[in-house]
Amino acid sequence: MISRISSFAKRSIVVAAALSASAIGFAAETSTAATLPANTEIALSTVQDLTSKKAHKGDQVALVVTEDVMADGAVVIRKGTLAVGRIAFAQDTGAFGQSGKLKIEPLYIQLNGTTIRLQGSVFKKGTVTAGAAAGLIVLTPGMTGRSAKIPAGTAIPAATLRDVKLPTVPIQPPAE
Repeated sequence: MISRISSFAKRSIVVAAALSASAIGFAAETSTAATLPANTEIALSTVQDLTSKKAHKGDQVALVVTEDVMADGAVVIRKGTLAVGRIAFAQDTGAFGQSGKLKIEPLYIQLNGTTIRLQGSVFKKGTVTAGAAAGLIVLTPGMTGRSAKIPAGTAIPAATLRDVKLPTVPIQPPAE
């Protein structure tokens, strides 16, 4: 199959590879690396509203880093970096006042080709309405609890699973 590639395409591949190699070498010379230890706390929050009415187990959830993460005295993950989580458990409301339940687990941050595995979780349970509680007492069918809701901006505590070496990020002065 390689023999079918035009000579122009072959030259383009060689040039692209050379540029990539020089960019990697340049980055290695100008940046330093720091080790982010296992169990380092990373503050995350949800990007969108989530509810047990619409979420399903296994759905991916967008999360965002809410504070710069430091290692060896340098920033290694900037505030605003996106992370990925998943719905670990979702149960919608049910009869007789059964409330909805929702559990989110952070999974990872993908940063410059490095995957930073995360651990942690947040569990929310809907409340039972007064009418549903009364329905339980008299066993009136059709009364349900409330859906579990996790609004956008909800804090999701996370921690790194293992040590990971990351390039440091230049510290920017605060905006005035």
